Amino acid sequence: METTDHLREQRCYDEWISLQRLELSELHQALILSSEGRMSDADLTRLVEKMMDHFQDYCDKRSYLAHRDAATYFAPNWCNSLENSGLWLGGCRPSTFIRLVYALSGLAFESKLAEFLNGSEVEVLGGISGVQLSKISQLQSKTNRQEEQLSSRMASLQEDMADQPFASVANKPDQNYCLNEDAVAALKENGQAMANLVEEADQMRLDTIKELIKVLTPVQAVQFLAAGKKLRLCIKDWGEKQDH
Repeated sequence: METTDHLREQRCYDEWISLQRLELSELHQALILSSEGRMSDADLTRLVEKMMDHFQDYCDKRSYLAHRDAATYFAPNWCNSLENSGLWLGGCRPSTFIRLVYALSGLAFESKLAEFLNGSEVEVLGGISGVQLSKISQLQSKTNRQEEQLSSRMASLQEDMADQPFASVANKPDQNYCLNEDAVAALKENGQAMANLVEEADQMRLDTIKELIKVLTPVQAVQFLAAGKKLRLCIKDWGEKQDH
């Protein structure tokens, strides 16, 4: 891949991180105004929708760049070691968004969630209702199934690297490491399949957040987005300190 493509990927990521910092500040300000009665639920909803539009734009940019060089997104040099250690198909697992909601509501453990849904008295923080938790639990089950499907497809692509026509190159008795025509074509096909997985995973991340937001009240949605962005930025900062 050309150096200019690396620079575009780095710039895309840096701009996204800068936007997260700005949006986090905006979300915190919105919560303050809301608590003072100076920001309505409709205003909060518009703010959340604007940020979802930003996420969609980011996913679109990543899709374009990933189709130029998908492998980079599985070990991005624009992320630090801690960030890369948590990657799943070029980003975070969509199910982590749901786990964050559980943690924020005081139901970080699924056993407690089951008790609550069965009618037991369990302390719930953040005003999350039983009806909301039931819907979130259903979303978690669907999300886990989708993650398993994408993970299985990724595993197949990785296994393909030891299959034909790549194996024919490895089986040559000489020291020539050059790929033959069939292997080059297969490598390109493999790369496009990986790019498709990144694109689908990004869309799944976006869809999961949107579905969560539909379940949450406007204030809860703003609280959730603020917590998610802060956690993301903290992981980045912690990772940079670790690497240094």
